[in-house]
Amino acid sequence: MRQPRKNILHIASFDGNVGDNASHNGFYKQMKAICGWESYVEQREIRKTYLNYEAADRWHWDEQLVKDINQKDLTVIGGGNYFELWLNESSTGTTIDLSPELLRQVDKPLFFHAVGCDPNIGVNNQTVKRFRSFLDSALTHPNCLVSVRNDGSSKYLGRYIGERYSKQIIVTPDPGFFVSPGEVALPHSLQNRDYWIINLAMDRPERRFPGTDNKLNYEGFLSEMRNLVCKACHTYRDIEIVLAPHIYSDLTPIRDLMEILPDAIRRWRVSVAPMLHGMGAEKAVFSLYEHAQLAFGLRFHANVCPIGLGTPSIGLATTEKLFDLYEELKMPQRVVDAQIPGFALNALALAEATLANYQDVLSQYSSVKNKLDCQAKTTYQKMAELAAS
Repeated sequence: MRQPRKNILHIASFDGNVGDNASHNGFYKQMKAICGWESYVEQREIRKTYLNYEAADRWHWDEQLVKDINQKDLTVIGGGNYFELWLNESSTGTTIDLSPELLRQVDKPLFFHAVGCDPNIGVNNQTVKRFRSFLDSALTHPNCLVSVRNDGSSKYLGRYIGERYSKQIIVTPDPGFFVSPGEVALPHSLQNRDYWIINLAMDRPERRFPGTDNKLNYEGFLSEMRNLVCKACHTYRDIEIVLAPHIYSDLTPIRDLMEILPDAIRRWRVSVAPMLHGMGAEKAVFSLYEHAQLAFGLRFHANVCPIGLGTPSIGLATTEKLFDLYEELKMPQRVVDAQIPGFALNALALAEATLANYQDVLSQYSSVKNKLDCQAKTTYQKMAELAAS
């Protein structure tokens, strides 16, 4: 029997970072496939609650939001890295500033979906206390379901908030593992050609490139990336290098790397993918990942999405998040420390080993994806049960 159409409010980030779009693409795909719902989804941009957002369409975590939630069949918050623990101005210590008092007024299903917890920006006693109070309300609320994504978030919740809380919270795959690019044609220059896709990033440079404790500064990182690209092009004469921005700030390290590459390489061997944004943009961007021979990336979804698409990935870790991601996937060998001198040679050695055992690596990725499918199915079934309650 055909189920009635679901009226859903989805609170997340929908513009600016194409990795977020990939996450939502995967969420909608899985929701329809597993829950069997036809749905109308109202997307509400979470960044319009940020303190630095001052336009007229700013919205708030207030009584009006609770009214909106109570008019929907289901409200989903996430995925996204919204359980950060550094926001002193927030009643919960996190981006999701829905106070326990307001949460208790919610009487329709509310699902916190694949939310990331990242304490590395900062955490203090006040934010921990506030977040515990929030979780006390959310975890005992009959209409709430809380999940975190498989990127070390559960570990950090246990460490900072307490295992009493973390053990009650579902760990679920980031929905970006299930992105579906669809049938998007490759650019003519990449058709019938092997290419490696590389994502660079330089947001929060003080964390990524500190230049202290034997860790590379930004210039040292670029020098290593130059070595990686040059040696790859000299060793593998037929590959193309595709540099893929996910957000506007990624264009800066792409430009800076291009500046220091030999002219013969940047002119004939390197392409730059378009910097696209908004829902639908993920199809073109992640089609490039899907058809790549290898994918290298600093950003979270530059690793999550190729894994889900079956493209062998090599994580270039400049924060703990990628180490945590690959550890949870039981694939720690797929990530290199990109903060240390000489990481280019480590990445190239991993690339060489991958190409030498390509079918075995593809089989490993297929096995990982099957496990993620099963894990996600359990989560979405719980969401369906919540929505039916």
